[in-house]
Amino acid sequence: MTEYHARIFWILIFLFSLAPVHGAWAGSPSDQLRAGIDRAFQILGDPQLEGDAQLKQRRTAIVTVANEIFDFGEMAKRSLGQFWAQRTLAEREEFVHLFTRVVQHSYISKVDQLGVGKMTVQGEVVEGEYAVVRTKLPLSSGREIPIPVVLHVRSPAFLVAWS
Repeated sequence: MTEYHARIFWILIFLFSLAPVHGAWAGSPSDQLRAGIDRAFQILGDPQLEGDAQLKQRRTAIVTVANEIFDFGEMAKRSLGQFWAQRTLAEREEFVHLFTRVVQHSYISKVDQLGVGKMTVQGEVVEGEYAVVRTKLPLSSGREIPIPVVLHVRSPAFLVAWS
């Protein structure tokens, strides 16, 4: 069971460390991040979407939220780092498509199976071009895992940067 929680923890760290937050939400970095987190947990807590019979509908709703929270194109670009510039436009498009599918599949299946309490935003510190949003993820064991999310201020949004 500890190995399962460790995998979930590292998947969440990976997603939150790569995920640009779209500028559709107004407000502070904490507000932007909290809005996405809250929407995902609303879906998971919706009684009309419970159970295996609603699995496809629930996962489609989570994908919709994930697409609003994460800029998969930017995530893919950042994951390749210096090698992005060496790729052709067609290679970049294919990589973004494949990367998006892998992350969405991993995100959806883990969030859908998470079975932990709601991630909470503990506060933020904004210094110059960066903001650190402190979050905590409560586990079913009663422990909490702190997850700092580092965002780079980019008008009009905050872009999650490597931490």
